[in-house]
Amino acid sequence: MAEAVWATMELYNLVGRVIAIVMDNASNNNTLMTSLERRCHERGVPFSAQDARMRCMPHTVHLAAIKLLEGIGAISKAEGKKAAARSGNYQDNVTTPLAREYDNDPKADDDTDEDLDTDADAADGVLPAIDKLRKVVKAVRSSPQRRQSWAREIQFVHGSGISDDCSTSLMLILDVKTRWASTHQMLRRALDYHDTIDSFVSRNKDLHAFELNNADWDSIKLVTSWLKSFRSATTEMSAPKTPMLSTTHAIFRGLQDDIKNILRSLPNSASPKVKLGLMEAHRKLSDYYLL
Repeated sequence: MAEAVWATMELYNLVGRVIAIVMDNASNNNTLMTSLERRCHERGVPFSAQDARMRCMPHTVHLAAIKLLEGIGAISKAEGKKAAARSGNYQDNVTTPLAREYDNDPKADDDTDEDLDTDADAADGVLPAIDKLRKVVKAVRSSPQRRQSWAREIQFVHGSGISDDCSTSLMLILDVKTRWASTHQMLRRALDYHDTIDSFVSRNKDLHAFELNNADWDSIKLVTSWLKSFRSATTEMSAPKTPMLSTTHAIFRGLQDDIKNILRSLPNSASPKVKLGLMEAHRKLSDYYLL
């Protein structure tokens, strides 16, 4: 890749004119920058591989969000590693607007099997809630009959003004575990239909084992708010016309402050693994911010 970049710089007479290069945090980009530094020095052109590299902040937020979900047990370490390695995942998070009307069905668009086993040492109190919710969502979406039953449940809970056509806006969203923005969409849609989910589970004996109690819903609400902070920061930094370096840094620091405030607000009874997940996310942001 260094050969191609250098050839392009020579072709357009950019050698000695490049102040900085924006790129994600992939390790092969370290090699690229080192190679460009060496080639510039051979030409007598000052160029620092470290100072001239501007790391993609949305990609850094992507890596931090993965660390958070790993820490709270929403995804396994294997799933986190897979998510970090797939650059398209963070680009999806960048391009998907935060508003509810843009919530899509990521599972329908994904052609890979994401049902990897979760870690045995998952965080207390958080994974059970998200894991039970995923099982309920899978059950609702498992067949046309179940989808119709879900639509009727919505009518029963919310009144006759609701259509029974199983439209996308009414259907529960199943996340793709390697796309953390889709997890936020899944949790937010579930909160919108909190009462309907409880009613649906109570009417189906095969789902009684996955009944969500008040503590489960509190955990889901908490994680939803955390992920919203990550998505808000990502979309604001990636707006096509408005972001500047100064505002991008302010947004990035704001996300760091949000995580610190979340940590301070956690009760003493909060799981150490939940705290560790938040600390790992903050550490990931700080590591790249200081580079």
